[in-house]
Amino acid sequence: MGCNAVRTAHNPFSEEFLNVCDSMGFLVMNEMFDEWEKVKEPATTQNGKKIRIPVDFYANIFHKWADKDLTDFVMRDRNHPSVIMWSIGNEIDQMRKPAGEIIGKRLAKIVHQLDYRPITNGVHGYGWGVWPDSAAAAVNDIYGYNYIKNDGLDKERQLHPNTKTIITEHESAQSFYPRGTYLYDDAKKAWWDKLAYEYNEAFEWVEKRDIRGESGMNAWKWVKERPHVMGMFIWTGWDYLGEVIPFGWPARSSSFAPIDLCGFPKDGYYFYQSQWTDKPMVHIFPHWNLDGMEGKKVTVYAFTNGEEVELFQDGKSLGKKTNNCQGVEYQSWDLIYKPGELKAVSYKNGKIHAQKTVRTAGEPAKIQVNCRRNSMKANAQDLIYVECTIIDKDGNEVPTADNMIEFEMLGPATIAGVGNSNNMSLESFKSNQHSAFNGKCLAIIQSTRISGDISLIVKSSGLPSTTIHFHSK
Repeated sequence: MGCNAVRTAHNPFSEEFLNVCDSMGFLVMNEMFDEWEKVKEPATTQNGKKIRIPVDFYANIFHKWADKDLTDFVMRDRNHPSVIMWSIGNEIDQMRKPAGEIIGKRLAKIVHQLDYRPITNGVHGYGWGVWPDSAAAAVNDIYGYNYIKNDGLDKERQLHPNTKTIITEHESAQSFYPRGTYLYDDAKKAWWDKLAYEYNEAFEWVEKRDIRGESGMNAWKWVKERPHVMGMFIWTGWDYLGEVIPFGWPARSSSFAPIDLCGFPKDGYYFYQSQWTDKPMVHIFPHWNLDGMEGKKVTVYAFTNGEEVELFQDGKSLGKKTNNCQGVEYQSWDLIYKPGELKAVSYKNGKIHAQKTVRTAGEPAKIQVNCRRNSMKANAQDLIYVECTIIDKDGNEVPTADNMIEFEMLGPATIAGVGNSNNMSLESFKSNQHSAFNGKCLAIIQSTRISGDISLIVKSSGLPSTTIHFHSK
């Protein structure tokens, strides 16, 4: 995807994680607290009404342990070259009050006594606006804002013209969409809204924040246009269990990230790839299996790090569009849907730069199995991730397939988990079978302490089985 920095949210990560960041060259905003003395009150529903219930986490022991824990945290991590700044809190509303400023000064003093790197604090910019002069100047070396808008960044610059600023958190490109989900027809929109609990019209709520609204793509534009803003972290890099906004039951995982729960990229992943990488690429969406949309208008989008993109429908050019280097860099075409083929060709310096083809897939015919390696350490800890994709007879991915996939393990290994990234699925992660979601499923293989040959048989009713081989030593 091309990212070069990680914010650890919102507590200390393992030393092993920082070792990986050191070796790979990632920059780390190393964060300690999600609460100070005041507990947070996440939203939930009770008898159909939205309420907030205090959840007691670190706040109960903050007064006793905060100074020692922060000291140990900085002492443990300060020799990691990947750490470029310290964060002493996330969305701490006490920072708006005199008592919070006192706490912030105390924590900042501890960090500055132990290390020279700057301090920041992720402040929620939605309702809080910009920092008051006193708290900002007294506590933070770098002003950090969560979900601040472009006008907020400009106001902050007017108030504090010599400050250093970072967007410590913002929604990602096309946040809230599960992978491969495109809500074109009314039935799917109604299904989406039925699952909403915090917002009356979930689909409308998401539409306002997607590619056509106030999304992570616009936020990246704001960063590029303002030299004093050093960068932006997105919420979040990877989907996770819990925090299922804007859904209700049976949703059990978030859909905020450009990478889904199983590690499969969503469309938003390719937006960041187009902004943060130089290797030629172009990506188009949606997929072209839009049953029920025949004869209706569909908008097709493209991301590229080239200069121009040309879209072809069934071999006919629909015209070239130019990347706007000063704005949100995507292209779109309105066309009438019919099964067939879409092809995007990007150009740079007048020459073909990258190509991407999407075809209407036929019926499921085979399970395509991929993994990055085929050897394991016999230490009972090593893992191999096996990606299963449903394809048609011509090798095209079937983007709507939901076949039940079974896994049979032979040899000294176990199935550690299975999944498909469907945030509405209640299927067990600890099983030898799992349905595909929008064409994909994942199995995680774990070694034992015994060396030997391993085979994983992948099968689904009506499809030929596929076998993949490993070795443990």
